Amino acid sequence: MLRNAKVPGPYIYVGHSISGFTARLFAQQAPQDVKGLVLVDTSNPDQFDRVLQLVGPQKEGEAAIIGALREEASMEMVPKEGLLLRRSADEVRPLGPFGKMPTVVLEHGKELLPPGTPISAAFQALWHQLQVKNATISSNTQLIVAKNSGHYIHKEQPELVIQSIRKVYDSVRGNTLLPACGQPEEMLGGECIKLP
Repeated sequence: MLRNAKVPGPYIYVGHSISGFTARLFAQQAPQDVKGLVLVDTSNPDQFDRVLQLVGPQKEGEAAIIGALREEASMEMVPKEGLLLRRSADEVRPLGPFGKMPTVVLEHGKELLPPGTPISAAFQALWHQLQVKNATISSNTQLIVAKNSGHYIHKEQPELVIQSIRKVYDSVRGNTLLPACGQPEEMLGGECIKLP
């Protein structure tokens, strides 16, 4: 599509949510074209099984949100979008690392589940673990928590997404490692997380 539109590469692929799978797949299949990634609160291939483990079997009187999480994690396909979730996760899971490809992983900072949901803290911790795992796809990665955002970081803190794209662009263009985290992220409501 980009070639047909005569948009010259190389490209930085920015993916949000489930489109993180597409970003990773495209980067693996076209490494000559994709030189950097920005993953905005993206899915992880293990998330469906991990969420099902977290919510457990249906219980009498459980909160509706827990049932909704179970249903979503059990879906084979997203009806409106026609996305084959499990198949997509299976395609992405075995993809190898991306070497030193500049990659910024943005993670939401606000709790996603309604206040008082019994598994809210556990869900937040699980999502963080999955984002840390997403950040291991490259040895040149930063994980930044968007402290003032829910899942739609690009809508709630767009300047943090733009800063991340610029950072990846500068790294690609200069053929350098990503700069150390610092003041720009903090000024934009982000917190850089040290990776293990």
